[in-house]
Amino acid sequence: MKHTKVALLISGQPRFVRSSAYKSIKEYILDKYDCDVFCHFWWNPNGGTYITAPWSTLGNMPIPTNAEQDIIELYSPKKIKWDLPLDPNNIKKIYQRSYHPTSSYNLPSMYLSMKKSYELMEEYIQETGIQYNFVIRLRYDAIFTAFPDLTKLPSSYLYAPDYSQYHRLIGNNGLIMPPLIAKIIMRIYDYMDIVYDTGAVFNDENLLTALVTMNKIPHQILSKNEFYIELCRKDI
Repeated sequence: MKHTKVALLISGQPRFVRSSAYKSIKEYILDKYDCDVFCHFWWNPNGGTYITAPWSTLGNMPIPTNAEQDIIELYSPKKIKWDLPLDPNNIKKIYQRSYHPTSSYNLPSMYLSMKKSYELMEEYIQETGIQYNFVIRLRYDAIFTAFPDLTKLPSSYLYAPDYSQYHRLIGNNGLIMPPLIAKIIMRIYDYMDIVYDTGAVFNDENLLTALVTMNKIPHQILSKNEFYIELCRKDI
């Protein structure tokens, strides 16, 4: 399966980098496909704390001082970049239809990191002329319990896990897509104001689903036995 060329874009807060999440990503993706990794993350080498999403129940988490070293050692990314975590006082996007007061911080932070990881891939494509069959959006704390055989997937759809036990919307913990769709999805940060103006409630699933609907993006929700992601809660 190495002939399937994959761009793995990992972004966000580098939680639980050296954990069962990495073992899962390695088993299901890195060891199976010809994979180039691009990593963006929010970080401060001097430490500090992260503001985590309210639903995670993780509270404020310490920023790991070894995050950059671990990411380079484990993933050998083609390109890597980190920025200081966004200052909550400088977030310009203010949304009132929010399901939790911190959503207006966490989601712009997540989406901007996604965009930055995509830009790293774009830079590499411009430098090398390389082409990818699939682009995979992922978090550092993702644990796969199932992952599809990419060689059997038509490369014309956005593929998402089935989280229907929680909601009927498109989840964003991990996505598989062709490059043309990635150009829209991975830049959801640029569409946040537009999507919000449609009346979408300000949470991740509503925003992503609204973006897919607005752009008439062909998509499939794969069954839990085909594609599913749980989130890591601890380091090794």
